[in-house]
Amino acid sequence: MKRTPRFTTLALTLVAAAPAAATAAEPSAPASELPPNLEASIRAALNERVPGLAVSQLHASPLPGIYEILSPDGIAYTDAGGEHLIRGQILDTRTHRNLSVDRWNALNSIDFTSLPFDKAIRTVRGKSAREIAVFADPLCPYCQELESELAKLADITVYTFLYPLEDVHPGATQRAHELWCAKDHGAGWSDWMLKGAAPPPAVEVCAGDPVAELAALGENLRIKTTPTIFFRSGRRSAGLPRPEEFARLLAAESAPPSTGQADSAQRGF
Repeated sequence: MKRTPRFTTLALTLVAAAPAAATAAEPSAPASELPPNLEASIRAALNERVPGLAVSQLHASPLPGIYEILSPDGIAYTDAGGEHLIRGQILDTRTHRNLSVDRWNALNSIDFTSLPFDKAIRTVRGKSAREIAVFADPLCPYCQELESELAKLADITVYTFLYPLEDVHPGATQRAHELWCAKDHGAGWSDWMLKGAAPPPAVEVCAGDPVAELAALGENLRIKTTPTIFFRSGRRSAGLPRPEEFARLLAAESAPPSTGQADSAQRGF
């Protein structure tokens, strides 16, 4: 009788105090490459025991003896023998940073200028010295909270891409259509998110309605939560950041504005 390999899946959050030298590095720093023989053996073990796991890349993790698995669905971890699969997050107890989220955001940065700005709601405040793009669900409470924070900022341009998560917020797709098809969808977005004033009902999709296209774009960009914010550097921030963290990320963005044009005046789920 063939021996069944010992395999355990752990669903947990790893809370680790990583070595000082490791925590000093930026989350976007490239992960260490594995020796070819080690990578091959881990891949072989996981392929045999978890055939449904698509392993795109393998890297060292912040924890000694634990290796990072990058798949289309996110980041997981395993040991050198592929004996255990850890689906969870690594938190740094010194900085309180979620290293798994930081790593995923860094690995999934984008070319900011490639975004379809003509399909966004463009909001300009002040001299618009800074730019961000936000994929937002009109029924997402965290998106509403972010919108309230953005309303306090000066000198920023916000490109809002309507990204309803219908499975999480039933009715969000219809509300997204209504907001885009409003006479002034910029004002309509602001009134809805900040004041709760609903736009007029939209019976049909209006000309140029980008909601379906943005759903496909979001899937290609692996956007799984709203709000998801992209900065000019291409860095992403998934979910609602803490105010101090958002301020830090904005301060780090010093690149000049892009030439993307769109309609003017106008914790995440």
